[in-house]
Amino acid sequence: MRSFLITILSLVTAAANGTVGTTVTTDAEWRQKIIGTWVPDPSDRNARPGIGTYLGDGALIFDAYETKKCEKRKWRAIAQWRIVNGRLLIKVESVNGNPSSVETNDRIVSISPKRMVLENGKGTMQYRIKSTKCVPESEI
Repeated sequence: MRSFLITILSLVTAAANGTVGTTVTTDAEWRQKIIGTWVPDPSDRNARPGIGTYLGDGALIFDAYETKKCEKRKWRAIAQWRIVNGRLLIKVESVNGNPSSVETNDRIVSISPKRMVLENGKGTMQYRIKSTKCVPESEI
């Protein structure tokens, strides 16, 4: 009877916290999901036009462009990425061949096969979609 009451209490607490039916994604799962090429979602008004490719070896290549048509590249950054405790950590090594020491630390909100949502240290949400084009052609 006691274990039954504890189970019921746990379920009630989980329901109140909104955690019933949720699963925890491990860092290893995030690492598999992030591999590929991502671009800012057209709805993300804070993002600069660009294409970021996350490689399986932890390398990241990011090309920033003048406009959403991605016709003229402004700069290229070479970086290393890793995921620790549900956070995407990026260390930029160079920009256009010049050394850089920029680092980012974003909380991973979600990564699905087609969409990634991150939250930066200032609480700004960042929306990305999996695509090899700067933005979907329908948005240009």
